[in-house]
Amino acid sequence: MHLHLGGHLAWYDVQKRARLEIRLAEPIGLLALVQQLGVPPEEIAIAAVNGAAVALGEARVCDDDRVELFPPVGGGSQVSGRRSQVSSHKPQVPSRKPQIASRSLRQAA
Repeated sequence: MHLHLGGHLAWYDVQKRARLEIRLAEPIGLLALVQQLGVPPEEIAIAAVNGAAVALGEARVCDDDRVELFPPVGGGSQVSGRRSQVSSHKPQVPSRKPQIASRSLRQAA
């Protein structure tokens, strides 16, 4: 099985590896695998098996699977269970026409 520990999740690997090859003799629950590896399940926000998002507690993985685990990503905020409103205000930019030299090209030559 190919396992990718995204973000800071690699810190939980003894060798601090982001990509691991794990041999599985039989299918195992993804949650059980994560716990065996010492990665706290509450640190995982997104789990994917073979490119499809899965529920950490429901997915089972096999030896030939590709598994990706990612922590929560910072940035943005939530207020009262709703997304915060992003201002649609655009700064006022003066619309100036470029200054054209008063001399014509014939006069400059």
